[in-house]
Amino acid sequence: MVGDANTTIIKVDNIEDEQQKEAKPTTKNHSRKNMGRNARRRRQKVLAIEAAAAQAAIGNTPALDCESSIEPGADIGNPSCILPQDRGYQWPAVKDLCLLSESDKHQLIAQLGYLPGNALQVVARVKDYFPSLCNIADEPLALKLYPLVLRDESDSTRSHRKRRRPQTQEGEDVTTIRDKTNNDINDNESREKKKKKKKDPPLVEPFPTMYWVTHPRFRALISKLELISTATAEEGGGGSGGSIKQFQDRLQKESEALASMKRAHLQYGQERFDLITQDDWKFIQNRQWEAAFSPSRGVAGIRKPSGIKCLHSHAAHYWSGCRDNVVGQWTSDQVKTLLDEADQP
Repeated sequence: MVGDANTTIIKVDNIEDEQQKEAKPTTKNHSRKNMGRNARRRRQKVLAIEAAAAQAAIGNTPALDCESSIEPGADIGNPSCILPQDRGYQWPAVKDLCLLSESDKHQLIAQLGYLPGNALQVVARVKDYFPSLCNIADEPLALKLYPLVLRDESDSTRSHRKRRRPQTQEGEDVTTIRDKTNNDINDNESREKKKKKKKDPPLVEPFPTMYWVTHPRFRALISKLELISTATAEEGGGGSGGSIKQFQDRLQKESEALASMKRAHLQYGQERFDLITQDDWKFIQNRQWEAAFSPSRGVAGIRKPSGIKCLHSHAAHYWSGCRDNVVGQWTSDQVKTLLDEADQP
């Protein structure tokens, strides 16, 4: 009997080993499929950015065509305006701090397709850094934003929050629960009508990115910089992860550049911290969001001065007047190079 038992155990172990061996190739194949899918997605993104940059260079960017549909006397706060309601909510503190003129608002809507509800001020225009582009010289280039934003709750988040499993109460059987579930399903149509009539209040979220690049042409050019090496890698070349990786390596090698970036990091975090009103700071404390708004969080909320989240945020910070942001300066210089190359026959 003991021998039989041992034999049985050996057989079970063998079965488990075989199952594990069979499972391993499946995992590898699954990972390989994911890698191929991700590579195709990156390639599609590169092509889309290149197409957007080409359209912006010749002035055919669709976002710019929105300007013709905006009347000079249009009411920006009117719900019938082109502003998406999701992004048009204005935080109370923004009303007192906003320095946008009506002309600024119309130009921003033409560039972005909407007016951000936490927009405060146009901090740079194209002529300030690219004076040779006379046809777009007066258009906004970078925008300052308040670090709190309102937005609508997404359908997926709302359904997840409101979803509840049926729980059995005392004296309640499974049939009763099933009947309740069926009644809930039958009431879906009426619920949808109620949703249209009564809208949930917007959500409040931290918004650590204080400066934005708004002009579509420069957004496309910077996106191209971020992925230009990735495109080379996909085609079989070397590729080094785009300008973000190059700038990170450069910061590690140049001590003066890293020291300058540390100053920009602290300046960004302190300016964002000082921008928050006393009432909003109490609100932040109640939500326990202090870490997200700490002065030690730099450009776009990054923790380390040597970290680079995206080149857009660094370029916008540099264009706002911060000369210590060397990453933004390098980005601006490379954008000029791309513009010069586009002008060459």
